[in-house]
Amino acid sequence: MTEPRKTAAHSGPDLAALARAVRAGAALDADWFADLGKGVGPSAVMGQSLRDALTVATAAEASEAVARSRARAEQRRQLEHEENERRRKREATEAEQARVAAKAERKQQAQQLVAKRKSFDRTLLVVAVVASVTVLLPWLIGRFLLRDAAFHPRSGLVYDVVARSTGDYFVADWWGGIAVWLLVTASAIAVGSWRQRASSILAAAVAVAVAVFAIIPASTARWEAAEADTARALATTAYPFSGHWATCGSAVFYLSDDTGTHLYQIHTARTVGASACDRLVVYDGWREIGRVTLPSGETLGVSSDFFGVSGLSRVEGTTGADTGVATSTSAGDLIGLMLASPDQIWRAVGEAAEEYEYQGSSLIVASHGLNQPGSVVHVLDPVTGALMWAASCPGADEVLSSAAHESDAGNVVLPCQGPGGPGDTGARDYGFGRDGTFIGACPRFDSTC
Repeated sequence: MTEPRKTAAHSGPDLAALARAVRAGAALDADWFADLGKGVGPSAVMGQSLRDALTVATAAEASEAVARSRARAEQRRQLEHEENERRRKREATEAEQARVAAKAERKQQAQQLVAKRKSFDRTLLVVAVVASVTVLLPWLIGRFLLRDAAFHPRSGLVYDVVARSTGDYFVADWWGGIAVWLLVTASAIAVGSWRQRASSILAAAVAVAVAVFAIIPASTARWEAAEADTARALATTAYPFSGHWATCGSAVFYLSDDTGTHLYQIHTARTVGASACDRLVVYDGWREIGRVTLPSGETLGVSSDFFGVSGLSRVEGTTGADTGVATSTSAGDLIGLMLASPDQIWRAVGEAAEEYEYQGSSLIVASHGLNQPGSVVHVLDPVTGALMWAASCPGADEVLSSAAHESDAGNVVLPCQGPGGPGDTGARDYGFGRDGTFIGACPRFDSTC
């Protein structure tokens, strides 16, 4: 027994074709009976009917084949659709899994990055603390980067930074360097994302606050105090002239006026190619206020007999106009320089003597030709170098035995030597007033003459 043929389910269009075929067969049967009624022979009718039936059967079979073909095509489309749907779902699942995995990987990478950044932040903070405690690096920053800059501007009274003492500025330089280090550290921490770095950002904020509101003000105060000390030193201490230039001696004066107390110095100096000192340089504190250079070939004559400092006779006065120095030159002249005109000298021609006596601020006593006939004493004005009066030993054949000098009474004493006699050494002292008035003979070595 054969199994009935399994046919695929017909779609809507195939059922319609089959219905048309059935209706066509029914129509043929109706035509057959009609022809039979018209007297057509049974054989003819039968043959025609068979042909028509065969045609209908063939059409039905064709329709069924078409229906099956369409059913298979539909089935393939359905299978393809299902396969595509499964593939789409699979791809969607794989994409979702990949997205989740990528998200997890990004999250892990972000966490690792945050961990590394936190470690870096901690390292920056630790380095800042260690550097601040160990002093050297912040001090170098303050010493070489901050001085005379925005943090530590130079005072208008500090005109020579060489006068600055490292000790006075040490704390200011150190604290200034710490402030800069903290600000740079905070800036480095603040760069980048702040997410999950609250502790680092908080530490950076604290560092900025400490630097801005504590360390910088303290450093600035110490800097200003050190600058004030330097300004005071520039005005009240002598310029270290000998540490920079070759010198033959100096004289120092303290004078007070409406602007305060000044420390003036007059230094001798040697120019290039000179055999000895040939220049006078005047300083007020550390500030050079004038200089005078002798003509080429002429030098300052430094005489140990000229009372003063290394050949510079100090002219002591109360103002810059009557305070300065006097000294001899290799040309045989006597020159002087006053603080009121530090770029000018007075010159007393031919007044370079073997010995001098400086009489306060009013007289310079030059003794010429000691122990020789015609020896004479010239008394000069120390401010202008002008000859005020001259005197010689009054006795016959008397000569100056030593330089004239000032007595305790303020007079000029001429030590003279005459020929003498039995019981007489011939030594006499004669006194002259400061204006040149002859007083007379004085007891030998009497300081009250």
